[in-house]
Amino acid sequence: MFRRFMVSQLLVWLLASACVGPQTSNSNTAPMAEQKTSRGEELVLVSIPEVAGEANETTKPGEPISLGPEIRRLVDLAKKDLAARLSISDQQIEMLQSEFLTWRDSSAGCPQPGMQYLQVLTKGSRILLKANNATYRYHNSGNHPPFLCKNPSAIDPLPYQDG
Repeated sequence: MFRRFMVSQLLVWLLASACVGPQTSNSNTAPMAEQKTSRGEELVLVSIPEVAGEANETTKPGEPISLGPEIRRLVDLAKKDLAARLSISDQQIEMLQSEFLTWRDSSAGCPQPGMQYLQVLTKGSRILLKANNATYRYHNSGNHPPFLCKNPSAIDPLPYQDG
């Protein structure tokens, strides 16, 4: 019984390692380019900055929005996705908050029922958008594009951590 458990844990670890792939850190690099998959779908890769200089942006109504290039790219991707979901222009979507943070596990703050997640600190972002008098939460982690999180975790993420 113990051996079966250990083998299953090893397989989960190997699968997770294969999915993550090698990661390099260079704070001076631009976001990764979009690529095409073998099925012709567009694969969007993003990068999380290694510098805290543009870490968090929270705005108040009427305040000018000044975002760094890394978080701006994530916000633009989230707006594009939400605009397509709601069949509206991305100009009709207001950004309420965008921040880099550290998720407490690999669910990126959006665990799905019945799924298990690696218990590792994971760099990512959270973006709050407003459209049609409703607020939408977008999360991301690693090199994955932001995704709509309908049921966020009740556990707060950690502040963005370098390294």
